[in-house]
Amino acid sequence: MDDSYPINCFLGFACDWAGSFSKASCFDDPQDPGRSVFRVRHVVRLFESKVVNNNHEEPEEENYDRGLALHRVAGWFPSLGGRSNIAFAEKRVSLLLLWSAMKNEYRELPVFKVVILNDVGYSYESLDWPLDHGLTISGRAAGFQFLQLTIYKVLKFWADEWTQCLENLDETAEEILDEDTMQNLMFDGSFQRSKLYFETLQILRIFADNIRFTGNDLEDIGHHFTGPPKYIAEYLLQLPYAGPYATIVAQEVEALQANWNIVTKFHHETEQRLLQRIEEKAEEVKSLRDGLLNATSLLEASQSTKMSRYIIAFTVVTIAYLPPSFVATAFGTQLFNDRDNAVTITKYKWIL
Repeated sequence: MDDSYPINCFLGFACDWAGSFSKASCFDDPQDPGRSVFRVRHVVRLFESKVVNNNHEEPEEENYDRGLALHRVAGWFPSLGGRSNIAFAEKRVSLLLLWSAMKNEYRELPVFKVVILNDVGYSYESLDWPLDHGLTISGRAAGFQFLQLTIYKVLKFWADEWTQCLENLDETAEEILDEDTMQNLMFDGSFQRSKLYFETLQILRIFADNIRFTGNDLEDIGHHFTGPPKYIAEYLLQLPYAGPYATIVAQEVEALQANWNIVTKFHHETEQRLLQRIEEKAEEVKSLRDGLLNATSLLEASQSTKMSRYIIAFTVVTIAYLPPSFVATAFGTQLFNDRDNAVTITKYKWIL
């Protein structure tokens, strides 16, 4: 078996380019040409948020002497005071299925294992039994069905973490939407509130993109279950099963399709609920931003009107006092110091 794929899965989990290589593949085992190998990978991205402290000190640095520093997006929720005491950080759960079966030995069940990589403390114990959510695991398709069960369980964890993260964001945004502080939010001479609205909208956009990432990844691997093309289903059905095995495998393939419908339905409903919540919050912040712009425009117009009145008053005073001032200034010059009127008239004509 090619060892590069598991290594790439691990690097994709640790680095920032997760999702840049094949989600699934099928090939013949080079060490045993009579054995087929399937590999399926799925990555879930979420943001975990928590209260760090009350004085905005940086959290303690983690010790990586015995581990690997993962590339993750992290930051703080904004607030009117600069930044809040709630930090958020990107987390991932990566699933890898390795499935192997003999091509011509129909009575031998396949061998499979599911590897879970995560940095959020997700435990395999979460895959509890019995299966009360309608998923089926049986027969030669059990490995793929078990992956579907794992994805379903991880998606429930994914939904809970995203819900908690958005609730924490709501807490920081409530002070923005508080009616008592609305008047103070209307005018911004320091651009701090403009920055607050901008940062909040950017965080909501990043959250929405990461929520859609999981759906895109599910859609990519879903083609291998439901098609087109149905790589896994076609592989299981194309083998020349004898006797009752053909009917049994056909039922297992139908269960594979039914399981995936349950998984995708749950994800779609959860994704729509989360995205709708983000969209509603974004609209609230946008309305405040638009109100700030309108209020700033009105303030500038009011100040312009006031300055215009000052200019009019200054102009009236200037016009009123200009003739006497001009006459006094003209007669105060050396032009009228001569006793002889003829000399004065001569100087006046020369000036003109």
